[in-house]
Amino acid sequence: MPGVRPCRPQCRAGRGAERVEAQAGRPVPGALTLYWAPTSPFVRLVMAAAHELGVAGRFRLIEATVDNIVDVVSPVNPLAQIPTLVLEDGAAIYDSAMIVAWLDARYGGALAEPLGGRGADRWRIATRTAAATGLMDAAVAERHLALQPDGHRPDGFIERLRARRIRVLGHLAGGVAPADAPVTTDALAAACALGYLDFRFPSEDWRGAHPALADWFAAFGRRPSMQATAPDAPDAPPAPTAASAAAKAPG
Repeated sequence: MPGVRPCRPQCRAGRGAERVEAQAGRPVPGALTLYWAPTSPFVRLVMAAAHELGVAGRFRLIEATVDNIVDVVSPVNPLAQIPTLVLEDGAAIYDSAMIVAWLDARYGGALAEPLGGRGADRWRIATRTAAATGLMDAAVAERHLALQPDGHRPDGFIERLRARRIRVLGHLAGGVAPADAPVTTDALAAACALGYLDFRFPSEDWRGAHPALADWFAAFGRRPSMQATAPDAPDAPPAPTAASAAAKAPG
């Protein structure tokens, strides 16, 4: 099919999802179009949720890289960030947690609030999701700054980002759910954030400080949705060749 890229090793997006080259890719009326990058933890959250809901194959995927993200994404999202989901009617939704909430409502899931849950559960889940995506923000920004040449890094900024990561890890460790708990958005976000730390900062031992969180992550990481979306999973497009230019640009 013209413009559709064959699968290659890196990070699986979803069986049946159509991958389209950015230069040929535009939203198609009547289709769900997701602007994505294979190593972004924010995109992984959306794709993991889609796998949990059984709809990962319904997306038409347009890949954004650090070199083309403004040209490719800004026509549908003025922030020029990924993930961005364009609906069948052309309306766009951005922010990974917002996209997951839309998918959950559209496809009848219980990611935002467990079935039979109380109203307070929804806000607890939303707050922990915000903490986990904040961890992604800090980690992606730290990764970007670390790749900048000497003299182009704000004094002390990497240290502040690292301190934020440490605080959020402690927060997540304080609310580890049982391994058999219903899958909710905050759990998916936490797992994607921790997976990104392992992917980009493999020498850092967050597990030593948080063994219970490490045990939970090991168990949760065996879920098919996590296996299918891992950054080193087989059968997917290659990663972008350059680092992110913004916190939620390709990571």
